[in-house]
Amino acid sequence: MSTDNIDVDAINLKLSAAAALIDMIYTLEVTGDINSLSQHSLSGCLSEAMDLVNDSRDLLLGTTKGEPA
Repeated sequence: MSTDNIDVDAINLKLSAAAALIDMIYTLEVTGDINSLSQHSLSGCLSEAMDLVNDSRDLLLGTTKGEPA
């Protein structure tokens, strides 16, 4: 795998955003405020975090959505 076309800045941004979402959920759980999120909002946050992680993986592999890895 060639590293010439890896967009490190884009990967960093996506992983940082995913980490922030996961940290928010964890903080809400630890402080007991997780009930302030609706089930729909919680699912949306987790889904967005997973999408960001998967997008980062695709960037590392040099693929984009719709292309085989």
